[in-house]
Amino acid sequence: MKKILFALPLLFALSCGNADTESTTTSTAENHEGHNHDGHNHDGHGHEAEEVSYKTHDPVCKMKRDESWTIVSVYNEDTVKFCSEPCKTSFDKNPANYTAQK
Repeated sequence: MKKILFALPLLFALSCGNADTESTTTSTAENHEGHNHDGHNHDGHGHEAEEVSYKTHDPVCKMKRDESWTIVSVYNEDTVKFCSEPCKTSFDKNPANYTAQK
């Protein structure tokens, strides 16, 4: 009986520790503007700068282009690929904003 009385508070304390993990995950998703990059290539994040072009990257979020992406727009006779629908929607509203040379 003493073992059970000791184990119950211990199990309760351990289960409470997992509650923070869920809320953190939700906050992270909310801060990422609602689109998911699971399975996409994140090369270049935090590494030396490389040239970013709408021909080699998603022009909105600057993620390195993955040839498996299927969400596209045509701009100046070039196919522009996007990691997500929200990125495509932003680009389609004002493509010049994302293709201007800086």
